[in-house]
Amino acid sequence: MLLAPPEWTRRAACQGLTSGDWDPWTPDVDSSFQWAVARRVCARCPVRLDCALDAIAQLEDVAAHSMRGGLTPVELKRVAHRLDQPTRLRAAHGSRSRYVAGCRCSRCRHAHAVYEHDRRLHQSAKEGAGQRPRTLTQRVVNALSTTAPRSAREIAGRLDVKTKAVRQVLDRLLTAGTAVAAGDRDGAILWARGVADRRLA
Repeated sequence: MLLAPPEWTRRAACQGLTSGDWDPWTPDVDSSFQWAVARRVCARCPVRLDCALDAIAQLEDVAAHSMRGGLTPVELKRVAHRLDQPTRLRAAHGSRSRYVAGCRCSRCRHAHAVYEHDRRLHQSAKEGAGQRPRTLTQRVVNALSTTAPRSAREIAGRLDVKTKAVRQVLDRLLTAGTAVAAGDRDGAILWARGVADRRLA
């Protein structure tokens, strides 16, 4: 459904001055002559300010291609910038850019979820290629697979983290490793090293 143009457009000086072949407000090329003709008509227009403000309000939704209110598209963007109004097109619905801008509609949330999924896949591929893992558990398992540490303190020293944090990771690994007969951290280190070896094989 098309909306009717605002009431003030009926009083615009440009009404009826354009044809299919000639439109000085939207020249095919950057013609200074056509801009000058359009600017002269706009200068005597009683709704010039309304036209310019309407164009500035639409900059977020419609790309500026024509003169409005006696201002070229570049001039409209400058005025909008001075008025702290948006000067660029808003991202379309169903894009991550629109999600980042604050939209939480289902299409934008889906686009963000797809982006996050792809980002995580890319990150895990980088980690598999030898780059530093992000989580402490991954770093501990990586340290166990590449070196032969004998204690949590030694792992903590190599990773530059607190020993308590490494012990917590080893406790989680020990809980997960039911095959470890001995209920000590040394057993967890051996078990986790085996898991890491299998993952890297």
